[in-house]
Amino acid sequence: MAFKTGHPEIDDDHAKLAAIIDAIADSIGSDDDTDICRRLLGSFIEAARQHFVREEQILLDISFPGLKRHCIYHDELLKQAVQVKRNCEDMLERHQLQACFEDMARFFVDDVIRGDMEFVSFLQERGAVPAPRS
Repeated sequence: MAFKTGHPEIDDDHAKLAAIIDAIADSIGSDDDTDICRRLLGSFIEAARQHFVREEQILLDISFPGLKRHCIYHDELLKQAVQVKRNCEDMLERHQLQACFEDMARFFVDDVIRGDMEFVSFLQERGAVPAPRS
């Protein structure tokens, strides 16, 4: 994964979420893809929940001024992920599973790239991660 915050716990969580996304992609097209995908989506949502709790605590510890807005953002992302999972559980066609996967991948990119970009420089300013080398 190209984007890293520099914070080991956050980056480890992102790597775990990316691994689940990769597993979902690998499961699409297998004979048991619906059951595997359903389990992996559940794992993804639980891992995302745990990640958000951990990340929010880190941001609280460094007094990130945008924490309330970021928590609301996390809540909205989780609602979207749960809806994607429901959509996947209701589908019967294999091509719908691909669309479901793409929605979940978008969720992940939205969190890692868009959402977390807003606090990376603050982590650096607070000394919670090393400053980038010039």
